[in-house]
Amino acid sequence: QAGDRAALEAFARTYRPAVVTFLVRRGLPVDRAEDVAQQVFLVLLRNSVLSRVGREGGKFRSFLIAVTRNVLGNLLKQERAAKRGGELEIVPLDPDVLEGPGDGVQDDAFDHLWVLNLLKVALERLRQESERRGTPYAEAMRLVAEDGCDYRAAAARLRKSEGDVRNYIHRGRELLAGYVREA
Repeated sequence: QAGDRAALEAFARTYRPAVVTFLVRRGLPVDRAEDVAQQVFLVLLRNSVLSRVGREGGKFRSFLIAVTRNVLGNLLKQERAAKRGGELEIVPLDPDVLEGPGDGVQDDAFDHLWVLNLLKVALERLRQESERRGTPYAEAMRLVAEDGCDYRAAAARLRKSEGDVRNYIHRGRELLAGYVREA
């Protein structure tokens, strides 16, 4: 909100995929979900909602899903009203009324998407860090976790010793856990 473009891009890059996926799972086509996600971020920035939210208010993902539901609900109301020939007044978003009972199934789906997005962001950071250091943390973890290689096979594919691969995986896990916590 202070105008830091890099921070805005990082914020959107981190949270946009989870918001879009949530909206698609609510039945919106992908292009419409992208538009609604953009509206969600506009509400967060224009109404200074983020500056009025503190850590004591609860989990950020609960807050973000509440804002997304609020924006989606307002847009759907506007569309229904327009179809009937009426117009609705746009009411500013009030962060004090965002917490509601919610429905467990959709909250669980959003939580699942949230975790997947956190892992995706963390894995990308690990890949970047691996490249920066010239150390194959990400590739060693991929070989073992995705390709099902044992340490010996991963070592052969990486042309490293088995001990090196064990170290890469150990350090990669530590870095990945830290990135997930940060995200």
